[in-house]
Amino acid sequence: MTIAFPRRRLLSGLLLIALAAGSASAKDIKLGGQQGNQLPPTIIQLPTISVAIRADDGGWKHIQIDAWLSGTDAENAKKLDSLKNIIVTKADHEFPNRNFEILQSPGQGSGEAKKVIHGAVEAGLGHEWKGDVLIKNMLVY
Repeated sequence: MTIAFPRRRLLSGLLLIALAAGSASAKDIKLGGQQGNQLPPTIIQLPTISVAIRADDGGWKHIQIDAWLSGTDAENAKKLDSLKNIIVTKADHEFPNRNFEILQSPGQGSGEAKKVIHGAVEAGLGHEWKGDVLIKNMLVY
């Protein structure tokens, strides 16, 4: 029994030394969900569009959309980047005017959301826009 105690102490000491020598700092560890936002220069990521609409029954209906704008060229993308908060504000004001059931439908909801955002882009630019709206995430509940 007296021999087992020093062995345990020696093994636990060696284990602590090995862990201390081979440990990585937190900044060295890369988790799977941490991907760099490497978008092409003509793609603009909009801030999250989040709208709460008062329902007839006194409850609330919610819409949350993460969207990208695909500009026609680099100059157009810079203009869209400078207007992205205005675009989100205009879309926020337009979503309550749309049919909530259409926005909820799996087949038509994203198409209707794209129309609203596309219209907000055109209103922000003040002229017709030929780019595309890409929906990354859309929650309607």
